[in-house]
Amino acid sequence: MSISSLLALLFPHLVALRIDNAFRGDLSIRVTVATTALAAACPSAQSRRGGCTAATAAV
Repeated sequence: MSISSLLALLFPHLVALRIDNAFRGDLSIRVTVATTALAAACPSAQSRRGGCTAATAAV
């Protein structure tokens, strides 16, 4: 089983993310990711402030 198949099995809600980099700190792990989707909805915090609510194309 490949690592990507294992991650999809364990974290199906993260399947549309591409891991670009990962850093290990003393007490934390920082992961840089990007979406593989062509469109995405605005974050809910922005929507609560009256921002967009529809999916928009990725740039």
